[in-house]
Amino acid sequence: MLFWTVLGTMACACSASALNQFVEHDKDKLMHRTSNRPIPAGHLSRIHAFVFGVILAYIGVGILSFLANVEAAGIALLTILLYVLVYTPLKTRTSSNTLVGAVVGALPPLIGWVAASGGMGSGGLILASLLFIWQLPHFLALAWVYREDYERGGFVMLPSLDTTGKLTAKASFITSLCLIPLTLLLTITGSTG
Repeated sequence: MLFWTVLGTMACACSASALNQFVEHDKDKLMHRTSNRPIPAGHLSRIHAFVFGVILAYIGVGILSFLANVEAAGIALLTILLYVLVYTPLKTRTSSNTLVGAVVGALPPLIGWVAASGGMGSGGLILASLLFIWQLPHFLALAWVYREDYERGGFVMLPSLDTTGKLTAKASFITSLCLIPLTLLLTITGSTG
């Protein structure tokens, strides 16, 4: 079960990445940190990336459906759709994209929890919440370091709007503090020993 869950989830994650790169190929060319990705570097055509992404989605969701459970497969499909159809377009429109991206990043551990236990349960929801919260300071730090690159690519990130960095630092600090009670909640609910 562990092997199939990891393999199916990995295929779905790779699918979302390939489809994201299919959509953002023009922006990836403008950014230093992404200009060497396969499409902007000319190693892969857009159509090949799209086909590869769709095939990986079928494989990943299929593996999870037949060798784990349908609920895990449903969460995996939701993750791909949120990433490609919601998160990716929002990146050029609003800094709130980070919240949607954090939801997307919180779902893979939930896929594993649901595959292993057969349901969400409080432990799975707390684990997903931990990953959601953790991604906010993590991504804000990356967005601060690469803020010029994101601006060059046309992405709207909080650090791009926060020239002093004070709001970004406060948001990172507050969300980091939220990790402490969430971690303890895993023990309180009996999810850890």
